Amino acid sequence: MTAAPQPHDISKLRVLQRAHQLGQGGSNYVTVAALVDSFEADSVPLDLPVATGLELLETEQLVHLDRRLGNVIAAAKVSATGQAAVAAFETARASKTARRCQLRDDYLDWLHEQIEELDNGPTPDDYLATTPSYLGVPYEPVEVEKAGTWLAEMGFIKGQSAWQYSGPSRPALTAKGRHAVENSLSTREPNSPAGNIYNTQVAGNAVIAQEHSTITQTTNNTWVKEGNNLLDGIQESLLSLPGQIRDSMTLATAEAREALHGKPDVDRLRGALNRIAGFLSQTGSGALGGILGAQVLTYLATLP
Repeated sequence: MTAAPQPHDISKLRVLQRAHQLGQGGSNYVTVAALVDSFEADSVPLDLPVATGLELLETEQLVHLDRRLGNVIAAAKVSATGQAAVAAFETARASKTARRCQLRDDYLDWLHEQIEELDNGPTPDDYLATTPSYLGVPYEPVEVEKAGTWLAEMGFIKGQSAWQYSGPSRPALTAKGRHAVENSLSTREPNSPAGNIYNTQVAGNAVIAQEHSTITQTTNNTWVKEGNNLLDGIQESLLSLPGQIRDSMTLATAEAREALHGKPDVDRLRGALNRIAGFLSQTGSGALGGILGAQVLTYLATLP
């Protein structure tokens, strides 16, 4: 499976985002008590105490802390680099494609654990009862239904649907589903279509077939636009990353830009993005690196 940001990293970024909101975009300090109170009504609990999250954010230079007697944290204010990290986090949260793809992976992984390891007969309602979420935003029942339907259509799971419920109501794993989880493969990996169906994508106007009733040619440049949008988000976040990682990322991002310019070079783009993902996977990239890395991996799976 494509590695998702760890729960403690997501919790740190949620604390950062909330401090940004309550502190009017980083203009004011926010008390720890106010931050704690603001999370009480959230349906998805934090994976760590607010004060611990603030201490970790301080080590990444994303917040300034006001400490009182006994070195106790009294309040926090989001730094300039923290504001860029909040923007990247909110961009990641807003990606419907990334959310949908991550849910499919998460749901399949959970089904495998329930069926293969715990010998349970899981249902979609059982999954929802665990309060699953994407970057701290809970999945809705209709999203889980659509994920189950897609996983069944693509052959990862099987089972009968129920009345007015399109996905399997008692999902079972297929050999393909077991193979994906047990070999750490994402559902985003390209799959060979069944039957005599052939698909291709071209970057510009090109003729690949003529006068053949079984071949349909389509032109799809959406990955170029999405690639530029991804690189925009990465560039906005560079100041929030440590110096050595930032310098390496700058060079790789520039190469990715060149690969998208003019006649797109998908192989060169893929190589540059894989290097970017490698830099972001380093421990020093922090919570923001985990979020950006997940975005890059999601986009890589969409490339032709």
